Amino acid sequence: MPSPADGDPHFVVHLPRLGENICFTIDGEPNDVLRLVDDPVRGIIVDGHLMWAPSKVGFEDHSRTYFDQLIFSMEMEGAGPWVVTVSLTSIVLEGEDRVMLPVDKPGSVKRRDVKIQVDDQLRAWVMLRRDLQFLVLFHHYQHPTYLQLSHLGIYIASGQGLSPRTKGLLGQFQHAEIDIVRSKDATGSSEANGQEKATTGELRWRGEKIPVLLQTKSLKDTVQKRHPGNCWLVIKAQVERLVNGTYRDYVVGHN
Repeated sequence: MPSPADGDPHFVVHLPRLGENICFTIDGEPNDVLRLVDDPVRGIIVDGHLMWAPSKVGFEDHSRTYFDQLIFSMEMEGAGPWVVTVSLTSIVLEGEDRVMLPVDKPGSVKRRDVKIQVDDQLRAWVMLRRDLQFLVLFHHYQHPTYLQLSHLGIYIASGQGLSPRTKGLLGQFQHAEIDIVRSKDATGSSEANGQEKATTGELRWRGEKIPVLLQTKSLKDTVQKRHPGNCWLVIKAQVERLVNGTYRDYVVGHN
């Protein structure tokens, strides 16, 4: 199952070993570039550029950001790095030659093992290897509110091709030996307060024991339409423990 990310930015990450999802939000800064995937063995890097978005009323001191550009880089034998740049208007592959695909109609391009396809639902599939594929969503609004800006979402649709040494905000979870232990409900008796019982748990990784809450989210991660799926929410106060670092640690060019 894929691992998606969009808005704020908000991340939903699939844990292949467990068959579970975790979700968390990071407060981004406009114009920062986040390192999402970094595989030094395969020579694969995925970065996401953040754009500014309006703050919510009453939270003017709280920044909001979205992805407006995604950059996929892969070392190719005897050819140096090939780069795929996905924006809100086009997809550009720079490798043996330079090819551009529009994103407002179906189309595809293939060079060696790299294949890019815009499907009938105007979603982009970026295949860097036969066992490594990303799904990019183009979020547009017919009648947007002031908070809704066009932006990109990214899913790791198939991550088997990433090595165990992979890092990055999304990449580090592909081979992670994470355990999630369920605990009792957090809301109390459903008869007493009219609420359904909430499932809580504890995420265990790298010696950390992080509290999590099971939620249902709407996912758009397959060839099917939007569908509900579960994820374990890590609250903002616990995110640095989850990713073993601060936001700035994942900003390209910060270190």
